[in-house]
Amino acid sequence: MSELSKSVGSAALRSPRDGIVSKFLSLAGSEVTAGMPVCILLPSEEDRAAERLRMAQEMIALEAETLTPDQIAIRRKPFEETSTVAEAYKYFAGYTASQTHGKVDLGMEVPFEAQRADAFQTRMFAEAEKAELALKEFDFTLSLMSRRHELISAQVAKEEDYVNRKRERLQISSPVAGSFRPLIPEGGFVKQGQIIGYVKSAEDQEVEDSGVLFLRSPKSAFVDEVSFEGTKELAVGDLICILSDDDERRTLERINLADALLSLEAEALLDANVAIKQRLLELDVEVSTSYDSLATSIFDFENNLKTLGVENPDVLPKYKAFMTKASGENRRAELALDAFKVKLDQMKRRHEAVSSQIPLERLYLTAKIEGLHLKMPREGSVTLRVFKGSFVKKGDAIAEIK
Repeated sequence: MSELSKSVGSAALRSPRDGIVSKFLSLAGSEVTAGMPVCILLPSEEDRAAERLRMAQEMIALEAETLTPDQIAIRRKPFEETSTVAEAYKYFAGYTASQTHGKVDLGMEVPFEAQRADAFQTRMFAEAEKAELALKEFDFTLSLMSRRHELISAQVAKEEDYVNRKRERLQISSPVAGSFRPLIPEGGFVKQGQIIGYVKSAEDQEVEDSGVLFLRSPKSAFVDEVSFEGTKELAVGDLICILSDDDERRTLERINLADALLSLEAEALLDANVAIKQRLLELDVEVSTSYDSLATSIFDFENNLKTLGVENPDVLPKYKAFMTKASGENRRAELALDAFKVKLDQMKRRHEAVSSQIPLERLYLTAKIEGLHLKMPREGSVTLRVFKGSFVKKGDAIAEIK
């Protein structure tokens, strides 16, 4: 039959994807009714996808166990204990520094005792502040984790619906009543768009294409909805039919998930949260600077004694090592703070770049979905060549417009 002609009275049943005809539900020559299942394709791909989803659901369930109130309380307890201990040492360090400076005021200072006490106080005050910040950071991170868990769980449920819809599509039903004639043997392999069989309801007739405009399918898809059956006069922009948009909507849902996760990432980059992470590093710099200053002072003092001929040969190497270590830790703390600032800048720029792409992707997918609502390009008489539920290949003629 010529491509530019229409077969009236018979409906071709096409395979929605590459696969094996698992079973015919209707025998050759048997009469079928509209909507009656005719054959089933082997759901191997869908079974594989379902198994991956099952594993994802198990991982989500395991993650959910870590987000119960009891588990959260257990994980939060070490932070609370650390904060309590740090506060006790903060008080002790403050008391020690006060007592030591009192001795200095009375002229009872032991060399470097006040500086040691100040360094210890700086360290303990920093530890107390770090413990408090760590507790805030834990609560904030936990909030993000819980919301991320909810988003992922919702998306997995949508993915499961998508796989179930694909599985349902593998049961191929007759769009019209008539006599079924299979072209593929049971157990045979078919390519996407290949005709599995025909349902014939009347003698084939051929209508020539003189002056006919063929409306063709923009993709391989199922026909989800038709606005009418047979032939009808329509105006420009009137809806003719709607093709399945499952794949596009699935991609759009994933884009929406990515957008939601980016929103969580944006919260993690807020000044308040960033300030916590930066302050933790700054405290390390403050403590290491204090001990670096102490170590340098002690070494300089011992080195001056050496120039005066008052030298303890066992002391100077020890304080030189102490000074070198303190200086190295101070430099590491400063480098860690600098590296954090660079990484933070890169994260913000990456976030902005990805975020700017999301609306474009959403606009593209929305346009594709809209493009599956096939409408009249001109006024005229339209004859449908497809039925609701039938599968068409990309480029197949869906309707003739005269």
